Amino acid sequence: MGEVYKARDPRLDRFVAIKVLPDHIAKREDLRQRFEREARAVASLNHPNICVLHDIGSQDGTDFMVMEYLEGETLAARIGKGALPLDQTLKYAMQTADALDRAHQAGVTHRDVKPPNIMLTRDGVKMLDFGLAKSAAKVGPTEETLTAALTTEGSILGTPQYMAPEQFAGKEADARCDIWAFGAVLYEMVTGEKAFQGKNYASLMGSILSMEPAPMSVKSFTPVSLEKLVRRCLGKDPEERWQSIRDVLLELRSISAQPEAAGQSPGKRPRIAWVLAGLATAAALAIAIIHFREQPPVQRPIRFEIPMPPGVSIAGWQIPAVSPDGTRIVFPSVRPDQSGAFWMRPLSSAASQLFVDQSGWDPCWSSDSSNVTFVVRGSILRAEVSGGPPQKLIDGQNTYGLACSPDAILMGSSTGPLLQWTASGGAPKPVTKLDASRQETSHMFPQFFPDHRGFIFSAASQGDGSIFAGSLDSPQVKLLVPGALRAVVVPNGYLLYPSGGALVARRFDWKTLTLSGEPMRVADSVFQPAENAFYASFSASPDVLAYRAGVTDSGSELVWLDRGGKRLSVVGERAEYSNPALSPDGNRLAVGRADPSTKKRDIWIVDLVRGTNSRLTFDAADDLNPVWSPDGKDIVFSSDRSATANERHLFRKSASGTGSEQALSEGAGRNSVEGWSPDGKFVIFNNAADLVMFPAAGGKAQTIIGGHGNQDQSAISPDGKWIAYTSNESGRREIYVQNFPPAGGKWQISSKGGSQPCWRGDGRELFYIQQNELMSVPVKGDAKGTAKEFEAGTPSSLFQLQMTMLVRRNHYVVTRDGSRFLFLYSNTDTMQGPINVVVNWAAGLGK
Repeated sequence: MGEVYKARDPRLDRFVAIKVLPDHIAKREDLRQRFEREARAVASLNHPNICVLHDIGSQDGTDFMVMEYLEGETLAARIGKGALPLDQTLKYAMQTADALDRAHQAGVTHRDVKPPNIMLTRDGVKMLDFGLAKSAAKVGPTEETLTAALTTEGSILGTPQYMAPEQFAGKEADARCDIWAFGAVLYEMVTGEKAFQGKNYASLMGSILSMEPAPMSVKSFTPVSLEKLVRRCLGKDPEERWQSIRDVLLELRSISAQPEAAGQSPGKRPRIAWVLAGLATAAALAIAIIHFREQPPVQRPIRFEIPMPPGVSIAGWQIPAVSPDGTRIVFPSVRPDQSGAFWMRPLSSAASQLFVDQSGWDPCWSSDSSNVTFVVRGSILRAEVSGGPPQKLIDGQNTYGLACSPDAILMGSSTGPLLQWTASGGAPKPVTKLDASRQETSHMFPQFFPDHRGFIFSAASQGDGSIFAGSLDSPQVKLLVPGALRAVVVPNGYLLYPSGGALVARRFDWKTLTLSGEPMRVADSVFQPAENAFYASFSASPDVLAYRAGVTDSGSELVWLDRGGKRLSVVGERAEYSNPALSPDGNRLAVGRADPSTKKRDIWIVDLVRGTNSRLTFDAADDLNPVWSPDGKDIVFSSDRSATANERHLFRKSASGTGSEQALSEGAGRNSVEGWSPDGKFVIFNNAADLVMFPAAGGKAQTIIGGHGNQDQSAISPDGKWIAYTSNESGRREIYVQNFPPAGGKWQISSKGGSQPCWRGDGRELFYIQQNELMSVPVKGDAKGTAKEFEAGTPSSLFQLQMTMLVRRNHYVVTRDGSRFLFLYSNTDTMQGPINVVVNWAAGLGK
């Protein structure tokens, strides 16, 4: 809070202490106000055991306080030399309690009682540093009160070892918090050790919330009455503590009057009685020492929730990140206007704080917990926890997961392998290779091991995936967990991943890449979007686990957005929709809709003009992927009816609902219909690898785009001359355009990954999704005799998508004029629900 100088007052010829605000603190109005509150608090107190305030003022923009100069040492320095004798302990404790009693009577709660704030002088104790003090409201409408919050609303102030349990929950600190801290200080004076300890902040908090300190009698021959006094000061429930420091002071005076406490002779007693008493005490002490050696205090998981800030939600595809030291959690968020920001929640605070006011995803902590790297609209930025604007590290990169080391960043991708960027500069380079034999489509969510050479990552393949281990030193990878699409390595020897809707942990040696033991349940439910485990929402350090609980309602809604991403209206009711298709006249929508109980889909028609819904198919099979005929009279869809496992056939039905379905194809394969040529002659589908053209009137199917990689998500231009599609032939999914039918020309449209291309009604604009952004590309295409030319402009971002990208042919449709977009949003895409936190999470494994 300040710098303190020793100075001489020439008028009264005395030494004083001058406390001034440093420039970097004086610039912050909240800290200046705290400085003033300290002065007011101290000025309102007049007590021989409270440091005297002589004056307060400001000179040349510098605020200062002139205080009593004290010679001596702090109680913290004295305890550092060992436990205090009982008579000194009681003397200093009574003086400290008397000073606190004076403050409490004046309506001032100190809120930072600790040994460094207690000076031991020749004249006795002096209480220092009321910088966190808070005054209660006083009677009288004209009297100024000091009830304003000291920092960000809801923040916790104080020193962790001396903070009462309720302060960790962000509750209002009253005089009973000072009583708790006083008890912790008194315990430390008697034993020479802190009442509550932990190897880091998280374990310390768990100790304070759930454990009792070791008996004081183990370290010294403490009167039972003093032990009881301290235990009552340290009651977990404020209602179970002493309710006033005055009562504590009176009890201390009573204990001090006892002969043993004052060091007086207890009188004549038979020598044998003294011997027996000494032997009994020694035996009790030995038993206690053995007991505490053999049975160390048991840690238990501590669970609580972090609510979202007012008006803020966390998207389904956004993941909270716990700092390696377990002291903070950072999470991305979305506001109602679709803008976003990163929030920071220190575990020592009762409220989340705005960290970076930019919309993004994939927060990744540095190994020393000093900064966070994240993605914002195609760039990778880094922000220091200590403050300051974010620094741009890499431009032009969208990711699915980041891993950070001191000199490198690994970047996951939804369309290709992992990329590595080094601080020395240069373009990112691939460090993994997609395995064609496993039909891998992407490598995502990397995480470094502690050596910053090895790492884990998720390999996705046709909606499924597995967890692998790799290394920067070798191209070889090792399968760790099949059937999981995100995992977290914790340095205390665990691998965490979702399984069956729960979060489990297995013993994992990252040096030998060995998993051992059975999976142990950590949380009963962890959020994973429907049909997609990419975004299993959890993060962990050795001591702290943060996760979002699972959501059973996996439905969605159809939302109209304008070209800026603003929500305009919602179409129909909530349901489990998939793959919408807009009719040629723009008045109707065909969409897959799942039965909540069976999860099997049927095709439904939504009348966008009248607002009515009608069911088109009624088969018990899974019917999906509808497309309209150019005249709007018929619909072709995919279905697994009359098919063997992992197969789909194509069927045709009148959009009016009359008549029966007509089977168009019966070939083997997982056929998914994607489009209908504007001339009505051909239906386009993919067979999980190639794009195939099938005569609508019947006939032989013909592969039109195939070869290396997978090709899907195609869209034919309105004039029927071009076909846009997604292919991973380069190692990453990108958008390409070819002549239709293909005749030699091919143009790559995207350069940073892309999926789900869609044409504007006049064919002069092509849209696609790049990570979580909707991109727009101006198009110029002409057909001059046999010479066919295509020209595309530079892609630009229209808006960021606050949504979960499920396994879908498409998530959106666009109106003919390109002014509005109808997006399929999951019900869980934006959640107001809290982030669940478990401190000492590993303590509950196997129980």
